[in-house]
Amino acid sequence: MLHQLGRRHAHCAAGEDEMARPCAYRETNEIDMPENQVGTLDITTEFGKIMLAPHEICVIQRGVRFNVGIPDAAAPATRGYVFELYQGHLQLPDLGPIGANGLANARDFLYPCAAFEDRDCEYTVINKFGGKFFSATTDHSPFDVVGWTGNYAPYKYDLDKFCCMNSVTFDHPDPSIYTVLTAPTNDHGTAVIDFVIFPPRWMVMEKTFRPPYYHRNCMSEFMGMVAATMPTAIKIAAALPVPHAAIATANALTRRPHH
Repeated sequence: MLHQLGRRHAHCAAGEDEMARPCAYRETNEIDMPENQVGTLDITTEFGKIMLAPHEICVIQRGVRFNVGIPDAAAPATRGYVFELYQGHLQLPDLGPIGANGLANARDFLYPCAAFEDRDCEYTVINKFGGKFFSATTDHSPFDVVGWTGNYAPYKYDLDKFCCMNSVTFDHPDPSIYTVLTAPTNDHGTAVIDFVIFPPRWMVMEKTFRPPYYHRNCMSEFMGMVAATMPTAIKIAAALPVPHAAIATANALTRRPHH
């Protein structure tokens, strides 16, 4: 689930065939593939290669050239979600009283190793600037970086390594405890975007289950289903990205446990 406030775009992405030697980058926005839903993606960047499997996310910063391919032509079509961030950068949320460990741990984020590509061939470089696309051709591969240092580089994260936090006494915790990455604004407590997941977890409360209290959100929510075991009615409603209200309505109608 994405809590959204400010300048950002969310998309669904699908593909069947690998594109022929394209290269793309963004001047004004950071691109995040928050969830690879089906299939494996072979992402080539100036910093090296990233193999993105289902349940993994990849973050590519502004100005980084990249190419997305499908490693196995015989594999089924790939599908996932993509969002573009036009303000700030993604970072780990403040853990506050949680302490040093919990949620997404920094040690689980993986950076690529440099992979020099020495190829003299025509490449089409596609640039998005000001909401418009521009293209240019080069006579060599743009992925010819021999080595790199620093921390402004693309990375990936396996969502299965997310350490959930929850209540073990009473009441329904705020969904922010499931935040993987956030892009904060200058106003404390608000963000351009919060990337939130609801992985399998124990929902244990003393005496009874406390449903979410009635609330209104100051941030819009974009929800997408990746993998779950739930009643058919909810699965149909959640198969496509929908506003938070639609999922909440389906849950209220069925009143069945799900995760």
